[in-house]
Amino acid sequence: MNVDPSGCYSDVDIWNALETVRLKQYFQNQPEGLNFVIKKDGANLSVGEKQLICLARALLRNTKVLVLDEATSALDQNTDNFINDKVHEEFRDSTVFTIAHRLNTVMKSDMKEVKNVGSCI
Repeated sequence: MNVDPSGCYSDVDIWNALETVRLKQYFQNQPEGLNFVIKKDGANLSVGEKQLICLARALLRNTKVLVLDEATSALDQNTDNFINDKVHEEFRDSTVFTIAHRLNTVMKSDMKEVKNVGSCI
């Protein structure tokens, strides 16, 4: 599956990451399961599903620096809040740069910088 293209993680780890981003049931319902192939440019997924898969990849990697550029822009408000809570929880020991238009997306951040036409305000 494209969540782990290099085959570094166990199926259990992948299922856990998918469960965290609320995609586990989606992939369990696919005949291919974890062997589901994401088509070029994610043509067989919605924009929101693509965003959630990217977050699942970040969870698997357990990175120390995470950059989220409008990572939840195509998600409904409830899922956005859920994912932001999960990012805050799962990456509490990491540096997370969040670029977002929705203010609630960055409200739990330790530091915030607001820009307007490239200048800090």
